[in-house]
Amino acid sequence: MSPREASGRRFARPLVTAGLLAAALLGSPRARAQDAGPPIGWSGEIRTEPSAVRIEGRDVSWWYNHAEVQYRAENKDIVYLGGETQTRDDVTNGMVILGGYAHRGDWYYFAEGRAGIDPTFLYQISLEAQAGRLFHHTLVSLDYRFLEFKTTDVHLGTAAATQSFGWGEVEARLAYGENMTLGKPIRMALLRGLWFATPQLWIGAGAAVGTRLFDVVAIQLAQENGWTAFANASYQWTDRDRIRIDFGYSRENPSFRQVGGALSYRRRF
Repeated sequence: MSPREASGRRFARPLVTAGLLAAALLGSPRARAQDAGPPIGWSGEIRTEPSAVRIEGRDVSWWYNHAEVQYRAENKDIVYLGGETQTRDDVTNGMVILGGYAHRGDWYYFAEGRAGIDPTFLYQISLEAQAGRLFHHTLVSLDYRFLEFKTTDVHLGTAAATQSFGWGEVEARLAYGENMTLGKPIRMALLRGLWFATPQLWIGAGAAVGTRLFDVVAIQLAQENGWTAFANASYQWTDRDRIRIDFGYSRENPSFRQVGGALSYRRRF
């Protein structure tokens, strides 16, 4: 086994769900995200997310970077192409992403595929599909995600309800999944809110609790309960430019802690 492979396997246990959890936490349901997106035409986004992590008494650094281009059609359908890197100490994994949104009447749809570039701690393939329906001011959605790792497969299903108000929105989300090799369940409950402080400034916050949030693949821990809390602010500082900052704190018993922030910038061309 090469040093690169050894390092990747050493940190595999708490790493792999970071992507799952981030996808579940950030923003509103993705089938609805097109309504809050940029105007018709092309846009681009970059995001950087450093964090300090403590694993079994050892301090390490993680760094996530993401870039994508997106096209929004006149009917509000969206297609996007992106790439990202995730670095754990001196090991970096890359990912290519292709996805899209569609809106048909009261129905919202989302699909995404991801492919790892010679991954050591990330998944090799991820496939995701979501469907949602709007009932007056409430969006109800169901999501399924499949992840293929070198040593196992993971299935994750999510049900969510988002209530919209004039001042913002509130969302509740439940997720259930399973590691097929270990036969261990993954459970999560999330509650978050978004406040439109002004037409330009949006402020969000929330929290999630569950089991095996950061341990879906490899080693079984004595305790597997975890939680995370997060907050974010997004500001539209010109007609074409929006910036966003995030902060999060996560724990999982008995030996995992993550503190991090993020900065992202979106530009309409």
